[in-house]
Amino acid sequence: MKIIATDMDGTFLREDKTYDTTRFKKIFEELQKKKIHFVIASGNQYLRLREYFEDIADKLIYIAENGAQVWVGSKQIASHSLPPNLVSQVVYSILNHPKMSGDKVLLSGKKGAYVLNSAEKSYKEKMHNFYRNIKVVNDFYSVDDEIIKITMNFEHEDVKELETFLNAFPEVRATTSGFQSIDVVCSEISKESGINVLCSYFQVSADEIVAFGDNLNDLEMLKAVGQAYATKNAVEDIKNIALEVVPSCEEQGVLLKIEKLLGGKKYESSSSDRFFQGISHEC
Repeated sequence: MKIIATDMDGTFLREDKTYDTTRFKKIFEELQKKKIHFVIASGNQYLRLREYFEDIADKLIYIAENGAQVWVGSKQIASHSLPPNLVSQVVYSILNHPKMSGDKVLLSGKKGAYVLNSAEKSYKEKMHNFYRNIKVVNDFYSVDDEIIKITMNFEHEDVKELETFLNAFPEVRATTSGFQSIDVVCSEISKESGINVLCSYFQVSADEIVAFGDNLNDLEMLKAVGQAYATKNAVEDIKNIALEVVPSCEEQGVLLKIEKLLGGKKYESSSSDRFFQGISHEC
């Protein structure tokens, strides 16, 4: 076991976006002693992910934006942007689709994230849970940035239909990360592609990697690694390919399983020790 990778929302984090910091820091110290890398593999923005880990953020590895960016601490080792003309085509299709609305779309770029001025206040506030440096714009076509990912929210019953519609674009990959959302990145990008980058960078085999996930944007990553685990709250497709189903995110199943993988020692924690980053309008 050379690398442990975990999704965040619905996997590592509880439903209220917290985790047991005391317990994790003790586990992480043990991982460092054993020279095991710890990877955060998420659809979220890199800057946002770092905030969860405060003083150890530079010691972690990040597969951010569903694989579009890979960071080793503060060093970026891979980045893939969508071609500008493709961004325009996808945005145009979204704005003109009867079941889509630009008011629930966010463009994630290298300089920041972008939402429309016309978007509801509740949507803007929700996005602050996942992104930093959010900028409000009058239209997406005037955004001057390299766009890494397009993300959008829909009614639950429409997600599969709209995912299929967006995947009709030959150069993009659209996947649902749960939470009634779809992420669009370059066609060759996924959390698995991020894992492959790390295999090359650290000269390890995918068989030496352990990964945890709960939703469909974790599927390829879990299939690619040596040991794949699903949380109890995971969707059935993820449970079906997992080596084992661990306790839910609310029960901190990822930490429980890592403790077992490290020899079974249970590290002390406090029920009041719940890391939380609330909504910040400075983002």
